[in-house]
Amino acid sequence: MLERAGQNPLVQIAWHAIAAADPDQPALNLLQTILVGGDASRLHRTLVEEQQLAVAIGGGWAEGFDPNIFSIYATLPTDGSPEALESALDTELTRLLERGVTERELRRAQNIAAMEFWRGLSTIDGKARLLGEYAVMHRDHRLLFSAPEIYQNVTVEQLSIVAHRIFDSDRRTVGVLKPRTTAS
Repeated sequence: MLERAGQNPLVQIAWHAIAAADPDQPALNLLQTILVGGDASRLHRTLVEEQQLAVAIGGGWAEGFDPNIFSIYATLPTDGSPEALESALDTELTRLLERGVTERELRRAQNIAAMEFWRGLSTIDGKARLLGEYAVMHRDHRLLFSAPEIYQNVTVEQLSIVAHRIFDSDRRTVGVLKPRTTAS
């Protein structure tokens, strides 16, 4: 835990994740959308809207050559409790690991992935960027042409497997920033 000048407590939790070329990449991207993809995401609804433990929540992972980290970060209310947020997040992740995701959550994430994919291809720059990304990060530009189908074929079972792979409490790091309460 760090104490620094600031207005709101911040919490960030990071887990070891995967590389872009990993076969679980589509499932992890969909799981990212389910957990932190916008106001309808699972963690936003639960931790921001229902429990009001955070004023904002986000996260995800950056695809790269090497395995990266998957992180979830939250901005808490001025008087928020990092411990309460961490406990509630642990509860939500345990629920994810025990019960998985719903078909509805999976379909929403797949629809968002399809929309973002086609939007990315809507310009010449977007086409060039995605071809380059697939050639370099995924090691084969031809995978770009099957990406929509691969995302649509991800199952709730695959999401459960990747969730168990990533959200191992023994493979995480927790960082907390608490605003200083007195001038130093």
